[in-house]
Amino acid sequence: MESAAGKYYIASGYGSREGVPDMLVFRECENGKMKAEQRIYCGGGPSYLAAAGSAGKGAAELYVSLEYSSEVAGFLWSPSDRKVQMKSRIRICGQGLCHLSVAEQGSLIYGSCYGSGDFFALDTEQQKVIWKQKIQDMDSGKRAEGEPHAHCISLMDDQAVFLTDLGLSDVRGLCLKNGIPGEELCRLEVKAEEGPRQFLPFQSGSRAVVINEKGNTFSVWSISREGSRWIPERLYTRKTTGKSGENWPGGAQVWKERILFAANRGADTIAAFDLEDSGRMIGEWDAGGVYPRHILVTEEGLLFAACQKSGEIVSMRWNGSGLCICGRLALPGAACIMGLA
Repeated sequence: MESAAGKYYIASGYGSREGVPDMLVFRECENGKMKAEQRIYCGGGPSYLAAAGSAGKGAAELYVSLEYSSEVAGFLWSPSDRKVQMKSRIRICGQGLCHLSVAEQGSLIYGSCYGSGDFFALDTEQQKVIWKQKIQDMDSGKRAEGEPHAHCISLMDDQAVFLTDLGLSDVRGLCLKNGIPGEELCRLEVKAEEGPRQFLPFQSGSRAVVINEKGNTFSVWSISREGSRWIPERLYTRKTTGKSGENWPGGAQVWKERILFAANRGADTIAAFDLEDSGRMIGEWDAGGVYPRHILVTEEGLLFAACQKSGEIVSMRWNGSGLCICGRLALPGAACIMGLA
């Protein structure tokens, strides 16, 4: 399968010592290998990357969650000189900032804090948090129980935002009014032992994949809409690995609206599933590193895995039925990868 060689990407990692580069701009080569172009020291534990608009569509404003210092760092990407430069750092009121989503226009950033259980909306123009909420403080009849660990906040166009709390095993959607989360639209009936970490809408929001870290599974849901009511229904649940032993699925991506690629931390594999064939496992392959925390799959079928514990970015080629390793770049505590223009 041909690849558009020369594309640029940025990766973050939160395992470096002070002063040691913890972010990396790299270029894709024709054979699927990678070439480092810029190494940056940010500090604060850069763990998750987000951008206004779709990643890889020419976005110039980038944002990084700093998990240790609980800040959002803003960067500018210059396509002309192919470099990134930090422009801002905004402190947020929460602990362990681990995930970000950016509104299409880029003025609002939504985040989740694993340590404190807070979800928030940050106005980048005013440089202040304009909304903050914990799931356990919401009034929805059934009360969430457990230790809160807000792990993922996902936008569904400009209509809704979905909150995922791993510790409370709680996933729920809220409507958006002028960008501010408001009335509850629905709540997914997730079991206490599943521990959801990621909510991935696809097929225009009519379906979603939930990655369950504690349960070592993924579940596929349909989401129908009847006026102001959204009705979720679990379609099926599958294991993310065929390997025995402990495993905690990490990052995942729905590719071309049909194939789910899931990273397995513990099994140290990447597995692929056919979502239109009841989640049938297509195959499972060595991740090329230890503890794959996040993956990115390009339109052309090049997969990048951020292997946290081995401290590297691994590139792999998807040929329609399998993955083969192409290259690797060192990055301490590799945590996330995002496409650039």
